Amino acid sequence: MKTFRLRALDTLFFRDGKPFSMGEETWAKGIFPPYPSTVHGMLRSVYFSDHLNQLSGANTPADPTTRLTIYGYLPSLNGAPAFPIPNDLYAIDKSKNQKALLFKFRESDAGGGIISSYKHAFVLETHGNVKIEELGGKALLRKEVFENYLNGKAGEYPFERITQYVEDEPKIGIGRDFNTRTASEGKLYRVSMQRPQGKEGEITFLVKFNGITLPEKGLSRFGAEIKAIEYENYSFPNISNPLDDNDTHFKIYLASPAVFEEGLYPGEWFKNHGLKLLAAASGRHQYIGGFDLSKQEPKEMRRAVPAGTVFYIEETDVKKAGSVKHLLHEGSIYNLAPSNNSYKEEYQKRGFGLTYLGKIN
Repeated sequence: MKTFRLRALDTLFFRDGKPFSMGEETWAKGIFPPYPSTVHGMLRSVYFSDHLNQLSGANTPADPTTRLTIYGYLPSLNGAPAFPIPNDLYAIDKSKNQKALLFKFRESDAGGGIISSYKHAFVLETHGNVKIEELGGKALLRKEVFENYLNGKAGEYPFERITQYVEDEPKIGIGRDFNTRTASEGKLYRVSMQRPQGKEGEITFLVKFNGITLPEKGLSRFGAEIKAIEYENYSFPNISNPLDDNDTHFKIYLASPAVFEEGLYPGEWFKNHGLKLLAAASGRHQYIGGFDLSKQEPKEMRRAVPAGTVFYIEETDVKKAGSVKHLLHEGSIYNLAPSNNSYKEEYQKRGFGLTYLGKIN
């Protein structure tokens, strides 16, 4: 197993799943942090730049990088690991206190005279009638705070806003006419470039992987605008499993986005392993696409739950559930999928669905 830290040497831009056509739209928005598939592609590029004699096998059955699997992917703040904030944490709107609160987990009122399409046994609600700020995709928890969260420690959770570590640097561009090599009329656009350096310091990325051999350090290209980054060996955080053998109720936290055939959660996978979904905090869904180099066409766009998604789980079959729980902590949600499942093959290797387990208060 190998771990790299990726550090930007310039501004970065990462495309989301939304289409963009110059001339029809003027503002190309992106995402930050990038999806793990972007890092997976960068690692493949590093491999082939160091093994040029194998480049002809890229995107063929003989491709040596098909063995590449990402086992961990996290941001780091000034060199210290951080975790996408769990979506069952919230902040009081317009509060200057950068501390998050945990949603209250209680039984649902469905069936008690209330008409609702909500079908799960429990709900998550705020403590009191307050206006909240959703933090999903906007904030990170440092390692020690994240461990307190997984251990179910009550109280407030200090968080770091991503904007404190990233500066926006919009770029204005024009489309070119490939025949005349001059500016193409009506194709002025702006790109939301971001520099991973803010008033509180620097944000970098940690990736743990296996399956290919790469140099200890070096330079590569990263993101949609092909900007320079440096990579080097680095340590990846180990998080102790907080669950005891008698914990029959627990959380599954996703450290990276995940795509499921059934939509927002893998109900059949849970059922087949003696697990039942009680409630979930998923936040706003994302769309995962990409480009198939072997077919030279865009991949099918699929809806994904974002990093920070939390599933509240109950064991319905202790024997079945006990055999898979250890595969979910510092593991992957796709470990629950059948071995021949197409989603497991497509998304697990690229670092989607990375998981940690936590206690329920």
